[in-house]
Amino acid sequence: METIYRSRYNYFVDRPDGVMAYNARTGTFALLSRQIAEQLRSAAELPDFPDLVQLLEMGFLHAGDEKDRLISFYRDGKQADSGKLSLTIAPTLACNRKCGYCYQTEYRTGKIMSPQTQAATISFVRSRVQAGQTEVHCVWYGGEPLLAKTILFDMCSRLKAGIEEEGGRLLPMMVVTNGVLLDAETARRLAESGVKSAQISFDSMIDDGYEHRGLVTQDRKPSIILTNILSAMDHLKLHIRVNVTRSNQSTLPEMLSILRDRGLGKLTYLARVSNLEAETGAVTDRSGKRHRREDCNDALFPLFQPSDDTLTRFDFSELESSLMLNRTEALNTISRKLTPRSRFCCATSESQFVIAPDGEISRCWDSAGSNSESIGSVHDRQSKIEESEVYRRWLAESPFSCVACTACKVLPLCMGGCPHTRLFMQPEKPLCEAIEQQIQFCVELVGKRLSVPPVQNGCEET
Repeated sequence: METIYRSRYNYFVDRPDGVMAYNARTGTFALLSRQIAEQLRSAAELPDFPDLVQLLEMGFLHAGDEKDRLISFYRDGKQADSGKLSLTIAPTLACNRKCGYCYQTEYRTGKIMSPQTQAATISFVRSRVQAGQTEVHCVWYGGEPLLAKTILFDMCSRLKAGIEEEGGRLLPMMVVTNGVLLDAETARRLAESGVKSAQISFDSMIDDGYEHRGLVTQDRKPSIILTNILSAMDHLKLHIRVNVTRSNQSTLPEMLSILRDRGLGKLTYLARVSNLEAETGAVTDRSGKRHRREDCNDALFPLFQPSDDTLTRFDFSELESSLMLNRTEALNTISRKLTPRSRFCCATSESQFVIAPDGEISRCWDSAGSNSESIGSVHDRQSKIEESEVYRRWLAESPFSCVACTACKVLPLCMGGCPHTRLFMQPEKPLCEAIEQQIQFCVELVGKRLSVPPVQNGCEET
């Protein structure tokens, strides 16, 4: 019989009726007797467990190498994506706002996707469907995609027709918008075109019409963004993102209260505005290419300087825990945080393609508009794309190449975090997701609330 080990991914919550245990590799909660929990917590030699099979199935014990199981899970996730196509299309990188933290700030142009590139994009998608990626999901992105809504509406119908002609299926689409142009009529037309959901962000209490997307105007009336959201609710499923900085953290309780009062609480989540140049020591030159700071010379000009408006990752995790995760409406968010994932995002699979207005293809939203991070163009042959050095780097990218990530108890829940940062900014240490700080807090919130039958001598899975 193989040697049995305690899992490194076990967490425990003491309760009056026993000990609630959680395993991050399997995502399983189970109420254990105090005796079994103590044996799992101990570093002493393992006894003969009466519930050995159950404990193995739930992941609290394991035989073999847990790292190998995670690697298999990671590879299986890639294989599961083989029949899927995840598109992000930016019909323009132009925008009617100027948010300083935008991914595309250094690549901003007023260009829109030409008819030739639109046609090439449809042909590219058809070729991927022909190759077997028949389940297609599409996100409309920018810049502000609704500045090019005529192109967006036209391409929606052409995409659907082309995908179905090749035997594929276009799933409900999504648009990422600042909401300024998302009036009721536009929301209705989006829904009719197959765009069924929208992500809109706020970053301020007061909307200034330019740099800050706020909930209310200076005289405390609903901003155009909030007004549009409320009218769009009749047509679209909404995701409300609140971007958090040092500047707005003091107003967050009031901002969240306003959103809850208008029935948007369950649709809202917090996201930390990051300054990756400052965190990683990377700089971006005039061409948009990223470099390690120590490799720079006088010919390179950093477009951005480190900002002191960025919350540390630890401070953000504490803030999110206190404002969001301790509320009943956040249980779905906590459940997602505690669900094992085979990858951090689609960028490391062969299913994700981000198409810029000029037809350049990248893997990540953060690369849209950066030709140095492109894997090719919709105007290229597939073989040319596959020969790209950046394409090969994305395929080879793995969280298991990082020693610190591989040794971390949270790895099954974050899979190493943002792969784009590792590939193009090469931080000296992992830039951990908030769950790294929050996991015990989240486990205790769930573990103390779960209702299960009384435990006798063994364990009850939930």
